[in-house]
Amino acid sequence: MPEHLPDWIDDLERAVAEHGQSEVARRMGCSPATVWQLRRRQYPASEEALARWRARFLDAFSAETVPCPVLGPIDRPTCAHHRSRPFAATNPLRVRLYQACRTCSFNPENPPEDPS
Repeated sequence: MPEHLPDWIDDLERAVAEHGQSEVARRMGCSPATVWQLRRRQYPASEEALARWRARFLDAFSAETVPCPVLGPIDRPTCAHHRSRPFAATNPLRVRLYQACRTCSFNPENPPEDPS
């Protein structure tokens, strides 16, 4: 892990202080041990993996607003909720969300676009 402490780790510390380590882990979809390792800079991961953990943390706790092409401005936890839902052809809005979420730049499953 890098020697400097990323800003989101400070936010992770605040979330643990407010909600507890187990609740933070549950909302991030990982074990409390993983949260502990991230907080202590002992999680053995590449920069790319840490970026994915950052995205998971922000998806669970950020009040940041993101532009949804279907719903308009929404917060990151709402974005993550819609992104994680399975396809359902029973509702036209869900179909549009499913299609938009697959190609959205806020979906961590999508690789960043190559500027070349």
